[in-house]
Order: sequence, then C-alpha cells, then structure tokens
Amino acid sequence: IYTFRSNCSYRHHFERWFSQDGAMPGKIFEMESYHGMLACVSAGAGLALMGSAMTKVTGAGFWLGAAALAGWAIWRDRRAGRPLGAPGSPLRLAGIAAACGLAVLPLLWPALVADPAFQLRRLGASVGLSTEDPGGTARRGTRQFFLGEPVDSPGWAYYPVALALRVAPWTFLALLVGVPAAFVWRSTRRYALVLLPSIVALFVVLSASPKKFDRYGLVLLGPMAVIAGLGVQRAVRDIVAPRVAVRVVGGVGLVAFALSLWAAPWGLAYFNPLLGGSSTGEEQLLVGWGEGKTDAIEEIRELQGGDCSGVTIAGVQQEFLLGFPCATFASAETADYVVVYVSSLQRNPRARAQVKERELVATVEIRGITYAEIWR
Repeated sequence: IYTFRSNCSYRHHFERWFSQDGAMPGKIFEMESYHGMLACVSAGAGLALMGSAMTKVTGAGFWLGAAALAGWAIWRDRRAGRPLGAPGSPLRLAGIAAACGLAVLPLLWPALVADPAFQLRRLGASVGLSTEDPGGTARRGTRQFFLGEPVDSPGWAYYPVALALRVAPWTFLALLVGVPAAFVWRSTRRYALVLLPSIVALFVVLSASPKKFDRYGLVLLGPMAVIAGLGVQRAVRDIVAPRVAVRVVGGVGLVAFALSLWAAPWGLAYFNPLLGGSSTGEEQLLVGWGEGKTDAIEEIRELQGGDCSGVTIAGVQQEFLLGFPCATFASAETADYVVVYVSSLQRNPRARAQVKERELVATVEIRGITYAEIWR
C-alpha cells in the first residue's frame, strides 16, 4: 500500500501513464478515483493479512510487520502536518485494511470467534509454547537437531543457518550481494525499507517460538528475494552494459534451470553445495521428512525375494513406517526387520542401541546421506 501510494501521489503520474499528449483524458482520473484505487488495494491487503492467520504463528509476524509500516507512514503524515483522516491518508487506509480483515475473520476462523480462549491455547501448543512429552514432563518446543546436538528449542541462529544451507547457490549469492546493495542506492533503498519491517517481525516471531523447522523460514525468503532482486538489478545496471547483462542473466538462468532438474525430485534432500552440501546439512540440521521410504520398502521386498507378505517390521520412528504395503508392525524385539531413520539417530544418538544384536543388511542413500538403515 505504501509503495503504491508513494508512487501515485501526484496527478502527473496519471498523465504520464495514461495520456498520449500530456493532457488528462476527461475526468476519469480525478483524485476520487485515485483514492478509490488506494481503498481497493487496502481492502485486498486486509483480506490477505487475515488470511495469513491460517498460518498460525507466521501470521503474527505479518501482522506486526504491517502494523510497523502503517505506524511509520501515519507518523510521517502527522509530522508533515497532513490531516490524519483525509481520503488516501495512511490512517484511513490502515483502517480500511483492518475493517476488511476483521469482517472476514468469522468466515476464515469461526472456532476463534466461538471459543477464543481454547483456540489460543491450541495455537500456543501447536507452536511449541506448551507441550508435554510422553512421560508427562512439561517442556517447550519440539525435539530438534541443530549444530550437531539434539535440542528441544534451537536458538536465534537457527533460521539464518537453515536458510543458508537450504537455498540454491545462486539464491545464496544473490542474497549476499543483492540485499546489502539494495540499501546502498537511494532508488532501491525506499522499497527495501518498505519490506524490512515484515522481515524483522517474521524473524523475531519465528525465532522466539520454541518450535522451529527449516521449512518455516520460507516466509523470510520471499521478501528477502525481492530486496536481493532490487539490489542485483541496480548493481548490474551500473556495472554491466545492458546487452551484456541480458546474456549474463540468460546464462545464469539456464545453469540454474539445469541444476534444478538435477536436484529433482528430492528437493528436501538438497543442501547448498557452496556450504558443503549434504555432509554439512546432515551435521547441522535435522534431516529426513519421509524421503527414502519407498526405497526402504523395495529393499525389504528384494531381501525377501520379491514377496514380503507376512513380514513384520519395527522402526525407531514409527511414523516412517506408515503406509508400508507388504508388512505388519511388531515390536523391535520380535520384528523380522527394524528400520532406523536418519532423524531418529539425530534426535536420539542412542537409538542404534535397540538394534545392536541385529545385522545391518541394507541402507538407503540419497545425495550422500544415509536416510534409512535396515537391520535384520
């Protein structure tokens, strides 16, 4: 809203955009129409912000960022002596956004309206603010693995490390170069500052929550990528001739596309090769969200001569075994096979002790990481 408003505040913008000879085409673009467009943009923003409530804790980050930006715009208007409630003013636009968002809240989240206390308690539990382990001991967060150690709640360094390890090399380099560059030039600094409150608010909300997973950090990547794009575009325009820039960007795009095909289909098993790739990722972050499951099934089927009906299996991480088509569950003491998944070993280094009397007969590897061990 702020970017749109700051770039459309004067009639000459409409003249330049919509008029062939510099004259206003009738009364189509009177200020009332301009204020109407701003109101529509604000209403859409309010609906989008309320829709972010469905993302649980992430929505709070979006709201805080929007509130910070709106407060700053209102303060600037007041400092300039403009009427706070005038058409097109930041205060009125923020009010429109808030009203539209609150109007659809009962439709998007009816349970919150019916029983707000219960829903807020559930929300707190879902983000790790209040959970209980199987023994009944209260704890915060979810069992994780970070910087080589099993932990309940990784610290504030988690999302910077996770994003650096999870993004592709070209994204990593663009963020390193483009984000600082966007704040150097005045022409891009304004837009970077517009996005900055949301990035900071999202980072604070996500990092303050005890429950952390690398995928939650994706919401930070979007606005950061926009800032990086602004900075890279401005830097390339100043350093490289336009004709050369097109060739460079095209070449980088082709290389990125080829590497993306190489990384498919195991996107979750991908770690930034500039930072050590799979070996670094396995040492620093929790690995494994079901990747390798079908491969483990095929390994057991092959060990059984192609027919694994009647075979019993067990797993240190039982959720990994859900959906196995040709085996039934059993205890680790009596099962024919025990599957040890990589995240089980990361969360509990003593997990392999459960199979110390068995023989390792097969492993499942993806991009240099052993995702599953099969013990008989």
